[in-house]
Amino acid sequence: MLIYATERKPAVPQTWTNTYHLYMPGEANPDGETGPIEGWTEWVVLLNRLGAEGWELAAGSIMDTTIVASTHGWTQVGIPVRQGFTFKREARHS
Repeated sequence: MLIYATERKPAVPQTWTNTYHLYMPGEANPDGETGPIEGWTEWVVLLNRLGAEGWELAAGSIMDTTIVASTHGWTQVGIPVRQGFTFKREARHS
């Protein structure tokens, strides 16, 4: 029997979560949130809030990746597991 990769399923279902930590200037502790990937809208809400406050995306980088191996039932592929983003805005003078 020939089993195609699209028919194979992992032995143990894989779960993923999203977590973000937002370090704002002058604040001692980061703001953050964790939730499941499915239906997770906090990232969009956060980006909209930053945009409304005048922040612009200046840079983004993938800091860590992992390989999802075909032995888990998926096509072998590298996926980002930690990304970093830098935002900028004009300095506010007091």
